[in-house]
Amino acid sequence: KLSMAEKEDILFDVHGVPQTQDQDPPNLATVFEQLEAHLRSFSPKSAYDHALYINESYVRSDAFRLIFLRSERFNTKMAAKRMIGHFEVKREHFRSSCDDSIMGRDIRLSDLHEEDRAILASGAIQPLPIRDAAGRAIVATYPPHLPEKISPLSMLRHL
Repeated sequence: KLSMAEKEDILFDVHGVPQTQDQDPPNLATVFEQLEAHLRSFSPKSAYDHALYINESYVRSDAFRLIFLRSERFNTKMAAKRMIGHFEVKREHFRSSCDDSIMGRDIRLSDLHEEDRAILASGAIQPLPIRDAAGRAIVATYPPHLPEKISPLSMLRHL
């Protein structure tokens, strides 16, 4: 059973009404410590641990961690789960196509399969130049422009 505040948050999210903070909290050092504590407490997290091994400075950078904290409105437990999930998905989708270095850096165009690049070049999936009321990116798809034979995994990687 959801509280009234939780129901209201969901309603605002569905309708794109921003409920985000305009500024980061003043106690960012404490927030980073809490996030780190949650990251240590979760198990299993082999993809996250592997990314730390590959490039610890990338994984532990404040700028990178702020992406997850802001997406979860500074809920450190949820941000830790999202961060661990990010590396699990990254490992799952790019395991066969790239070397291990991708775990410790941002994804590049050269990391994509030929089929993935064909989907991008087709223009069938495009981010719009505007954002919704909450500042989220809007992605438009136009299936008739998709290449004829594409795998479901390639489609998933682009959404």
